[in-house]
Amino acid sequence: MLYKHASKIIDQIQKKQGTIKSLIHSSGYKNLKQLYALVCETLKYSSIIDKILVTTKFLELEKWLDRPMATILVYEALFGRGIQCGGKHRLAIKRHKSSLNAALVRMKIKMGVVNNKDLLPDSVKDEVILPRYVRVNTLKISIEDAINQFVKEGFKCVLTQQEAVTVSKDAENAQSLSTMFRDLVNSLKKSQFMCDVHVQHILVFPPGTDFHKHQLYLTGAIILQDKASCLPAYILAPPPGSHVIDACAAPGNKTSHLAAILENTGRVFAFELDPKRLSLMSRLTKPTGATNLDLTNHDFLKVNPTDEKFRNVNYILLDPSCSGSGIVSRLNHLTNDDQSESQDRLESLARVQTALLSHALSFPNVKRVVYSTCSVHRRENEEVVKEVLDSHPEFQLECALPAWKNRGIGDKDHTDDWKNPSDMKLFDFQACLRAVPKEDITIGFFVALFERKDISIRTKESPCVPTSQNGKLSKVGQRKKRRNKHKSVEIKKEIISMDSSENQSKNNSPLETGISKRKSRKRRKKTQGESDSKKQKIDNIKKLDEHKTKQETEEAINENANKVTKMKKAKRNRRQKTAAIS
Repeated sequence: MLYKHASKIIDQIQKKQGTIKSLIHSSGYKNLKQLYALVCETLKYSSIIDKILVTTKFLELEKWLDRPMATILVYEALFGRGIQCGGKHRLAIKRHKSSLNAALVRMKIKMGVVNNKDLLPDSVKDEVILPRYVRVNTLKISIEDAINQFVKEGFKCVLTQQEAVTVSKDAENAQSLSTMFRDLVNSLKKSQFMCDVHVQHILVFPPGTDFHKHQLYLTGAIILQDKASCLPAYILAPPPGSHVIDACAAPGNKTSHLAAILENTGRVFAFELDPKRLSLMSRLTKPTGATNLDLTNHDFLKVNPTDEKFRNVNYILLDPSCSGSGIVSRLNHLTNDDQSESQDRLESLARVQTALLSHALSFPNVKRVVYSTCSVHRRENEEVVKEVLDSHPEFQLECALPAWKNRGIGDKDHTDDWKNPSDMKLFDFQACLRAVPKEDITIGFFVALFERKDISIRTKESPCVPTSQNGKLSKVGQRKKRRNKHKSVEIKKEIISMDSSENQSKNNSPLETGISKRKSRKRRKKTQGESDSKKQKIDNIKKLDEHKTKQETEEAINENANKVTKMKKAKRNRRQKTAAIS
């Protein structure tokens, strides 16, 4: 029965026995979507329902009902679809229907509102509604074929993959690209979709678009995965044939994403400590067509970095357990108490995260490591990164996705949160990436990219230039821009000096070189003359070589003919002597 499952989950949530999603998936109820909707909506109105239960003395009059079940029944009667069951539960609500409705009306009058939704707390009303993100599994279907399939079903693609790439390249800066993306997503209508402008192979549909029964989802051709969750594997970007470790792998979406990036080549070693979560990961990754996975029920901290099995591991993705404070769909503002995100809990999580990250960097042949969390707390993000960097000087931070607007937090406004504020200047926090739900229209997320210093591949074309919140360059960003501009001028000078005089005469204008047109023409003539003279000398040498070769060939033929003649003459003399003797 739906209500029994829902009341049990609400009771478990209130007792901090798990998250909404984990409890729903382990409930055994067939229609998970229906159960999830009922639980979430009931939790949204829980503070209002509590007041109504007290006002009407509902629980005192119906002592056989427990509080979670009473909360579910009152929600359905006042805010939901009406009571969808019979028996004593329906009779209980029927007996108190008038008092319940009267209590709701009095509450609206007191608060001066008309609609039920206006009764909701500000934390619920301000909740970010995210679009439906779909990752196209390129192991099963190409992005073009996936788009064509949705178009055939009546959807309209308002931004193709090629157009998204062009938009990203032509954007003035990360701020303008972020604003453009947000406007495009917010303007999507029910039958429209678009390609993402930051991460390839992601399609964006309007909020509430359901694909759980779609054929592409059931066959593993598309993965229902939030955009931010796709960032770690995309930023790690291991080339095909690589050996990669997914350190804390379950439920497996990032693991299958790595397999797709590797094109099913190389190897992905996926570790998960919880056997139940490993079983779930095995079940979820099976339909994706990933054949290069090595799933192991093992603690990553106990994996030996010097094991011969991991000798070729050059890339590691670490997405450890965290507070989950960035996941807006978990309704943390309703289910968390004052202690759920206490400093003690954050410290405990940060210690484990630091140990895991430090262990990942200890693999002798690792080149790149991505560290990510779905947390908004600096204690789990920038502070963990800085602490590990201090103990691993052989690594440095590389800019994670320069086209992304929101970067790591570490400016003067937050120095009080750091253990050693004076050291903050040495920490390139702008290299880190942060996803902010209201601005990036995704869950709250953090990504840091580590790279071994001796193989750094930071490109001059896409430096990570820090920006302030209004999109303008910060002081650090301005200094970086000046340094990059100076480097660019030096590089151009080197290229010009390395060009031949012939290329200079063709490509450099008199204004650029400071040479008058007459001198430029004389130099071109001189260069052309020198070139012709060189060509003539080369031709003469070739002719002389050909003449010598021909003469030597003729001499060799004549010499060979003389030898043949002498041999014939000697043979004829021997025959004559033999005839005379006989």
